[in-house]
Amino acid sequence: MLHISFWNILFVVINMLIDYWIMKKFLFDRVVAVIDARENLIQDRFNEAETKAKEADEKKAEYQEKMKGAKEAAEQILADAHTEADHLQEKRIAEANEAAEQIRVKAMEQIAREQQKAEEETREKIATLAMMAAKKIMEEGNEGVQHQ
Repeated sequence: MLHISFWNILFVVINMLIDYWIMKKFLFDRVVAVIDARENLIQDRFNEAETKAKEADEKKAEYQEKMKGAKEAAEQILADAHTEADHLQEKRIAEANEAAEQIRVKAMEQIAREQQKAEEETREKIATLAMMAAKKIMEEGNEGVQHQ
């Protein structure tokens, strides 16, 4: 049978208090210190992660702003290039029209010269034919006068 005595209970309680004090002194304080250190380390890592996330968001916003600026610059460059191309095309068309007008004027002048030359040649031929006809008439007139 189990026999419970006051002295046994008292020694067990004293022994437990001494064990608790020794564990607290050498074990619990160190374990709590390690747990606190780990908790601080984890908290520092969370803070660092939040900081890095904020920096990443800032960098992303900066990047997007730069991309927006680059896109606007590219659009402006394209618009300028289109404008320049339009001006160049208009200039070339104007030059081509001017060249065509010069060619037309020269062609009209040449046509006028050719026409004048043709008229002169025609007059010369007519004059030659008239002379030949007059000569022939005169020859026939002279032969008729001689036959009479």
